[in-house]
Amino acid sequence: MNTKKFAQLAASSAMLLMVSGGCSMPNALGFGPSSESTPMVKDAAKAAKKSMKLAEKGDLAGAIDYAEQAVAAAPQDAGYRAQLGHSYLADGRFLSAEQAFRDAMTLGDTSARTVISLSLSLTAQGKVDAARGVLTAHRSTLPAADYGLALALLGDN
Repeated sequence: MNTKKFAQLAASSAMLLMVSGGCSMPNALGFGPSSESTPMVKDAAKAAKKSMKLAEKGDLAGAIDYAEQAVAAAPQDAGYRAQLGHSYLADGRFLSAEQAFRDAMTLGDTSARTVISLSLSLTAQGKVDAARGVLTAHRSTLPAADYGLALALLGDN
């Protein structure tokens, strides 16, 4: 599969993950405010909500801008980092997406969605062995269908 075609597939997959993941329920996805209610946390929550609405409308530049604002307001929130990664991935900014997903995982988000999205961002950059390593390291927590699809995108049978 050529790089351009894969980039389009990865971007489509990222948008599908963002939109079909239940965007009306940001807390369930880890994109909501934490139990604290400081002004910065409220600003982060508002920015994250706006980011998701813009992503649903296909305004990736706006979604990225607001996701970056959410991360700036709440830098230790793994959910906001993952949301930023999904925005970058959908926009084809694979290196930025990789870093955002790695940051989210470092902060504790090891959900299947984040792991697979990190794998997609690595694959889109041609880092197939690194992508396979991420999937292998988290194999026990990934649903079988998601794991199989991710391997298929790597070119594994």
